[in-house]
Amino acid sequence: MKQRIIKFRAWNPKENKMWHSDFCIEHNGSVIWWQFTEGYNDYSRAVDDEVELMQFTGLKDKNGKEIYEGDIIKVEDAFETGIFSYFKIEFFECGFAYDLISNENRTGRDNFEFLNKENFNEDSEVIGNIYENPELLNQRGLRVNTREAKE
Repeated sequence: MKQRIIKFRAWNPKENKMWHSDFCIEHNGSVIWWQFTEGYNDYSRAVDDEVELMQFTGLKDKNGKEIYEGDIIKVEDAFETGIFSYFKIEFFECGFAYDLISNENRTGRDNFEFLNKENFNEDSEVIGNIYENPELLNQRGLRVNTREAKE
């Protein structure tokens, strides 16, 4: 059986910074990160509600960039018509899913579907994420269309 890669990144809202390394997740869910100061290791602790953890989906975009939950991806229409759809990647129940933000064509696409290697468009491109680039949720007239907005 092939092992899958389990990786995380973390958004620290206090520092307004994404961590890709230098942190670990403890068994109780709290996060420890390291801050290096003046030639010696110093560490600080963040509790679970202070950071947002995002798991790696196991997939990469067309540029080789790893795709994590919270990423916003741009996907060209299957017929390469120059029409794009924009999706937020999220973890839902037992797996990763596409959540439609906007479709320039506005026809024929489901708003939400599970993400896997079979339905993944290899021409997808990560254009940002919901923490560092929240403006992508609304740019170019894109309307937010998520389950949270419906509830």
